[in-house]
Amino acid sequence: MGQSSGQSSPGGREEYLGDVSRPLSSLLTSPCGNPAASVTSASVFPRVVGGHVTSAEYFPWTVAIHDWLTNNIVCGGAILTEHLVITAAHCFHGHPQASLYYIMAGKSKLLEYESWQQMTFIDQIIMHEGFNASSYENDIALVRVKTPFTLQTPTVRPVCFPASTHTLPAGTLCYLAGFGDTLGTGTDEVLNYMRVPVIEDEVCARQDFHGVDFSPAGTFCAGYVNGGPDACTGDSGSGLVTKHTDGLFYVYGVSSWGSGCGEARRPGVYTDVLHYISWVYGKFLIFNRNLPFVG
Repeated sequence: MGQSSGQSSPGGREEYLGDVSRPLSSLLTSPCGNPAASVTSASVFPRVVGGHVTSAEYFPWTVAIHDWLTNNIVCGGAILTEHLVITAAHCFHGHPQASLYYIMAGKSKLLEYESWQQMTFIDQIIMHEGFNASSYENDIALVRVKTPFTLQTPTVRPVCFPASTHTLPAGTLCYLAGFGDTLGTGTDEVLNYMRVPVIEDEVCARQDFHGVDFSPAGTFCAGYVNGGPDACTGDSGSGLVTKHTDGLFYVYGVSSWGSGCGEARRPGVYTDVLHYISWVYGKFLIFNRNLPFVG
């Protein structure tokens, strides 16, 4: 949690050196972070683990990344622009070929055809150059799609991306939606969401929590000390969002890893988007100059 990190990645690649004090949305023409339905009035039938059933109108930036051969969900993600999705690097570890995946957006029911759904293939996967598959350090990636999303439909809209001046204090309530495993607490084939608070780094690093496995440099924890709602298998890469005072939703976390799902003193660990603002900006601006991503 906190401000954007330095100017170069652990992998040695230079990051964007310009002004990141304004949200990425200020460079875009399409509105962001404005769901067609208010998340506060979303369905609250107990079902992500320990979450609630919802629909795409409440979380229209949510996408499901599928394996092309099996149709199984690999990960989730969040729409940033008509061409870009933010997700986790570990989703593609060992299989970084874009042709292996496709993306579904606007979905509420995974196994049913919905007239408003959008499907697109992946053009390029941009994993962070410093991603470590053992420690999950730098667990962030961008995906560029072949066919751009049609935005500002009720079920497909981008989430806002924060600026370096933004912060995410402990205790902030955040939301995550996905089609991941519910471990019997609900139905995996429908979109579920949860609301969890950000946990202090000092608490997450305690030996009775994640201990030395947790690194506050680039990650943070969110969840409940006594267990409860949590991301699980299939939710990796999904965006953890919170609502700003401007009424818009911004993505601050990317679901990265955890120890079990919904267990006491084992909150979910999220890639800290604020730590990677320069990296995301750099890739975004390269794309807007119609150059291939370096990744």
